[in-house]
Amino acid sequence: MKKKTSVGSKIILTLTMLFFYLPILYIIIFSFNDSRSLTKFGGFSLRWYEKMFADSTMMEAVLYTVIIAVIATVVATVVGTITAIGLSKSRKVVQKMVERINDLPVMNPDIVTAISLLMFFSVLTVKKGFGTLLIAHIMFCIPYVMLSVTPKLRSLDPNLIDAAMDLGATPFQALTKVIVPQIKPGIVSGALIAFTLSFDDGITQDLRLIGILKKYGMDNCTFFINTGLMGANWAWVGGQFNRPDVSHLRFTEEELKTGIYAGFDLECHTATHPSLKALSSRRVQREIERDVMKIQEISGIRPVGMAWPGGDTEFNRQNIKVILEKTDVRFARCTTPTYAFTLPENFMRWRPSCSISDGNVLELAEQFLHADCTEDMLFYVWGHGYELDLFGTWDRFEQLVSKMAEAAGRGEIVPVTNAEFYQLFKNDIPSLAE
Repeated sequence: MKKKTSVGSKIILTLTMLFFYLPILYIIIFSFNDSRSLTKFGGFSLRWYEKMFADSTMMEAVLYTVIIAVIATVVATVVGTITAIGLSKSRKVVQKMVERINDLPVMNPDIVTAISLLMFFSVLTVKKGFGTLLIAHIMFCIPYVMLSVTPKLRSLDPNLIDAAMDLGATPFQALTKVIVPQIKPGIVSGALIAFTLSFDDGITQDLRLIGILKKYGMDNCTFFINTGLMGANWAWVGGQFNRPDVSHLRFTEEELKTGIYAGFDLECHTATHPSLKALSSRRVQREIERDVMKIQEISGIRPVGMAWPGGDTEFNRQNIKVILEKTDVRFARCTTPTYAFTLPENFMRWRPSCSISDGNVLELAEQFLHADCTEDMLFYVWGHGYELDLFGTWDRFEQLVSKMAEAAGRGEIVPVTNAEFYQLFKNDIPSLAE
């Protein structure tokens, strides 16, 4: 998302900030309220702070919270930065392995990681307390530091260190005087520039598509499949464009279990691709649960997202409510393009930037790559593999992937799957039925 400098943009930014921070300001003001009411101010008083400071248990909790926050931040920043620097000088296979390990705490919900650590400490019979709590918080923080620092390191001139040492600098001086100042924005900022791809249906053209993605090392792609239609051939898809030669043949269950989508993000598209608006709440739930369970059986990973079958016309508030309350799905992609790089306003109504069949996709890619990045941006391209056959745009698709791979190699963008993006922003972007 390119930040605008117009008066309108400043007004919107101001209103957004007020929306997020006014509730906090409200709580701060009413913390000085003489009465217990949170709606009626009965006069200025410090009585609640006096009670808090007089409560030894409360003060101990506050003290430990501050101490853990400070120590975890410092340690995670130092360790994450040094690890990212060391990793940048390592072999490609080592980088890949460590990056995958680093992604685990980011992708997992915090509660899952916390429970896992609790079980780990219990198995080792480690006494739970300050030390284990600090270790857990450091573990939570390090991946985000590395995620921010790594792109900055990739953009550095690899000859800078050698030049500094040729001029008499020690390795430590080269680190502190050359590298750290250059990557400082990545250390102090968690801003993310993201690129993501998603494709629907689980059809045979995906084999060629996957081949192109793997060719350029772009495995951060999401596929949405209908497991209730495995092996089905929708011949009418090509026929409606007077192209009977273009197939829409879905993979069989046996083919899927061979690992066609191994290494990619596999998410829900409902079992049989029905019109959800025409279904009862129970049927909507069943369509999604069937697909989720089957995908988990095939991939070993339980989906947390979906693509709306039929696009934007096939959902309503009731369906969203049912999905959020009765299933594990927490984000759902629409089809209407934004032609922009804004983050989604609502994860259950997640609109892409454009379609892969859009004639302006390469132009949009250039705009994205050359935008003045002052805040988080997302370039989201979606489509179907058969469209590349239908419109003869395989070369254009490869150009897009190649262009994004080069930018990723320079550290200018971070390719992410739909699920990775959701895990990164789930606390900032709502998934609401309203």
